[in-house]
Amino acid sequence: MNRREIEPLALSLAVLCQGLVLIFFGVTVVVADASAAVSAQRSAEVCGSISVDTAWTREQSPYSVTCDTALEPGVTLSVEPGVEILFDPGTSLTLWGTFFASGTPTRPITFTSGWLVPAPGDWEGLHFEAGSSDSRLAECVVEYATTGVHVYAGPGAVISPTVENCTIRHHTSHGITVEAFASSCDAARAEPAIVGCAIEDNGQCGIYAYGHGSETHGCFPAETGSAGGLVARNTLRHNQASGICLRAEPG
Repeated sequence: MNRREIEPLALSLAVLCQGLVLIFFGVTVVVADASAAVSAQRSAEVCGSISVDTAWTREQSPYSVTCDTALEPGVTLSVEPGVEILFDPGTSLTLWGTFFASGTPTRPITFTSGWLVPAPGDWEGLHFEAGSSDSRLAECVVEYATTGVHVYAGPGAVISPTVENCTIRHHTSHGITVEAFASSCDAARAEPAIVGCAIEDNGQCGIYAYGHGSETHGCFPAETGSAGGLVARNTLRHNQASGICLRAEPG
């Protein structure tokens, strides 16, 4: 059951019970404030393109992503500490602009499944694309997707977001994928900073770095897809393949 499917029941109960005394199986319950029950179940829905600078606040949390959502180039999305973002099945958040999601140790930001009983593979993860190099994901939990975080540099792109002090867990594939694809004479560099993270209990690799490209014609030296960056002080454990996996394919 999706978490939002319980909202109508919760809202009806809150309205019916305002100022009343209820007795269930001999237990007396007094509902003093229905507005608190209503606000606790309310969520802001997100779907499609984010084309203006936007802030997701703790007061409006949780946010429900109901379809594939993209942050447009040149646009900034900021997320406050303590915010929870729930994803419908098969949905993702793709970042072409600048994304600031910085929680705190006591108020992490959570990106997770929208199901009441979550499972790995419920949603499609966070995707950092060209234009998101200044982005920062810190003190966050990313869980129950296919791949938790995918950093992708296409031909001609250089991308270097920061993922710091995050927990990346319970994904069917990799915890973090770093991918660079070079085409013809256009190089690609995916170089995130992954620092101080706990990357655990994923179906394949903790961190998967993949550089590849298409066949080159008339370029010397041939351009490459470089998947690297800074990886430091991370804890990688209980991943089904390896902690860090490296793969390179020639064009």
